[in-house]
Amino acid sequence: MPRWPVGYVAGKRQTCACGGPKDFDAVACRKCHTPAKPLEGRTGEAHPAWKGGSRLDRDGYTRTYAPDHPWPRRGGYVHEHVRVMELSIGRRIRPGEVVHHKNHDRNDNALGNLELMAAGEHSSHHRKQDTVNRTRDAHGRFGGRQ
Repeated sequence: MPRWPVGYVAGKRQTCACGGPKDFDAVACRKCHTPAKPLEGRTGEAHPAWKGGSRLDRDGYTRTYAPDHPWPRRGGYVHEHVRVMELSIGRRIRPGEVVHHKNHDRNDNALGNLELMAAGEHSSHHRKQDTVNRTRDAHGRFGGRQ
């Protein structure tokens, strides 16, 4: 014989104050019960789990919370170096433009360390740096790093 849950009376239906049926452990029926939504609409600083609005992504860049940005990424976050440059030049970064870190430190987002470059120029700059930092073997082929 199955064991009935505590408080359940076999054969009797429990009813709510309105007369509607309810489960044996419920306070009210589905019609009278209002679901609790304590965090609905609480985002950003109003949310109790708010940790300051900046996070480090898997590529090593710092992202800041900016839901008002026209192109926020996942969850309303934008790369901090992009935001710093946009505020400095007074406009949004155009397609084909890239913000370059002069000292190659992705977390150093000081304005003096940032430079606005065309995407092709930026790629060319890094390829030149890679060529300088790599060694060639006796056949002229690139080997490992120095």
